[in-house]
Amino acid sequence: MTKISDKQFDQLRCELDACTGAAVSFNAYRDEHDYLVLSVKQPVGGSEALGIGFHYCTYIAGPTRWDNAKLLVSMENLGSGETVFVVQDAEADFSVKCHGPINFAGDSKRVYPRT
Repeated sequence: MTKISDKQFDQLRCELDACTGAAVSFNAYRDEHDYLVLSVKQPVGGSEALGIGFHYCTYIAGPTRWDNAKLLVSMENLGSGETVFVVQDAEADFSVKCHGPINFAGDSKRVYPRT
């Protein structure tokens, strides 16, 4: 079950808000851990692409590349009593559901939830 504090959830939202307007593409998918990595690159002034990793994905739908991202996160309770993260971009018709954690740029301080 995914458990995250309100503070960490707000930090996760802020991390995703910082990606607004970026170009997004699939970077990697590892089937053995159901692990998706998105590459996020700001169109203006962006140097390197930021990698966002989604661990233990249960659902992925939408395009593999899009511009002008607007990533929003919510939590969904499954019928089994488990909770998953849902990250969506409604304009791009993209959605990923994962048990987490979600990590940014491989930085151990940018992992949600953190233990």
